[in-house]
Amino acid sequence: LWRFLCFRPDWEEYTVKERILHDLCVALETLDTDEVICISRRLLLTNIRVADVFEYALIDAMHTISARFDEGELFIPQLLVAADAFEQAVNILSVRLKEKDLAAVSPGRVMVYTVEGDIHDIGKNIMASILRANGFLVHDLGRNITAEQAVHEALVWKPDVIIGFALMTTTFPAQKELVDLLQEYGVRDDFQVLVGGTMASPEWAAKIGADGYAVSVSDAARLARRLAGKLHEKTA
Repeated sequence: LWRFLCFRPDWEEYTVKERILHDLCVALETLDTDEVICISRRLLLTNIRVADVFEYALIDAMHTISARFDEGELFIPQLLVAADAFEQAVNILSVRLKEKDLAAVSPGRVMVYTVEGDIHDIGKNIMASILRANGFLVHDLGRNITAEQAVHEALVWKPDVIIGFALMTTTFPAQKELVDLLQEYGVRDDFQVLVGGTMASPEWAAKIGADGYAVSVSDAARLARRLAGKLHEKTA
């Protein structure tokens, strides 16, 4: 909020706005889902821009939560509570939300899925939560998704980054199939591809032509931010 106030010489006119955004930020940081819902509904009765709600309250709070998770102050259950509260606020505010408003303050668009043959999606779900906590627009395809399905969805939704999770060595080939299909369709350079899963490695990512691999989910969020920025620079 301080950076918001610093650039507004008429800040006294925004005292009420500052207060409600501050209250929403605190409610989310303290994992008070009921209060997040209550304040989000109140915001519908104001003329406060939804983009400001995201930039100066929701995303700031989720950055704080993500940092506390990285530092070991919060754990996965609390992160999932925060992600749920964040999404409920988004659902409420979506009445007035245009995707371009959120995109303006988001570091990028990420599509996540668990590859075909792999029915476990805990890692993918956690990653989706952490990405949302870092302000990304996330499209979760679910689990047991074929490479063909993933590519088709990518062509429609146009993410900056695609993350395919494979938790078993027997399903690793599906990650390579995604990269191969993107090459075949002539759109490989349109997307940054990350591989995830406990059995994956930087060596595997390099071997199949992926753009990266992260050791942990929080590392993957930072890497996704860097790769999305790199893609934007290339297409600018």
